[in-house]
Amino acid sequence: MRVVRNKRLNPAAYLWALPLILHSPDARSHYDRRRRVGDSHTSASRNLANRYIGMLHHCLHTGQVYDASVAFGHIAERAPANIAS
Repeated sequence: MRVVRNKRLNPAAYLWALPLILHSPDARSHYDRRRRVGDSHTSASRNLANRYIGMLHHCLHTGQVYDASVAFGHIAERAPANIAS
């Protein structure tokens, strides 16, 4: 098994995921979806952090501003229309 990670970025990204889960509805839905498929809290948080690092890299590389509707737009398209709140 190949493991590649930055030993400083990994803990920082994990800590970055915690407020995202609390304050971003899109991040929270991603985290909840990962938990539903069986991920532990740590694994789901790490997955969320990795996703946001990818989005950050994309924004920095292309010069685009972060837009949640673009970043999580594919999730809204797949969501059933009859979800009860």
